[in-house]
Parts: sequence; structure tokens; C-alpha cells
Amino acid sequence: MSGFINRAGVKPAHQFERNLTMIKSRKTTKYDYSKIDIDKLLEQRRLVAVMWNTEDVLNVRPDLNDDQAWEVLKECRDKHDCELGFNWNLIECVAGMLFPEPCDKQSVEETE
Repeated sequence: MSGFINRAGVKPAHQFERNLTMIKSRKTTKYDYSKIDIDKLLEQRRLVAVMWNTEDVLNVRPDLNDDQAWEVLKECRDKHDCELGFNWNLIECVAGMLFPEPCDKQSVEETE
């Protein structure tokens, strides 16, 4: 099929080459996202949002690293419900499911 010539007498480029040409020809516009006022955007849409970050997770589970804390946050976002909400207990529970605490720490807490 490498010798195929279409009706216009042109040998078609491979899909990859066409995509690469299209990407190179696009004009890229850079947007400064630091200028976005999230509170204003939410207000315009009559929305509210409560934000949690990895520091909140690390306050509950200081043994986790930042990437693990981010995984916990994402799982909490996906698993929370409107009755119980997104709270410290959810963070603790999800962190325990994703990253079980070391046995020595659990046994110390059980004896207290």
C-alpha cells in the first residue's frame, strides 16, 4: 500500500505525519491561569466549593508522602456522599483503605 496514489495523483501521508503537520501548524495561545479568580467564577454561577488539599491529608496521616496524599484526596472526591460529606473521617478511612497503617502504629493505638 506504500505505492498507493489517490485520484488527485498525490501519495497520501501516513496518519502520523498528517497529525504531526496539523499539530505544528496550530497556533498555540498561552493563558495565564494565575489570573483566574476561582471565587468570582463560582459566584457568577451561584456555586460554592470547599477545598481540601494534601496538607489536610498529611495532618491526618503524616506517614504518607505528597503523592499518596493526592491519591487519597482524589479517592475522597470520588467516594464522598451528600449525606456525610467530605470530612476528616472520610480522609482517615480512605487513607486507611489505600495505604494501611504500619502494624506497630495500630497496636500502639489499640493499647491506649
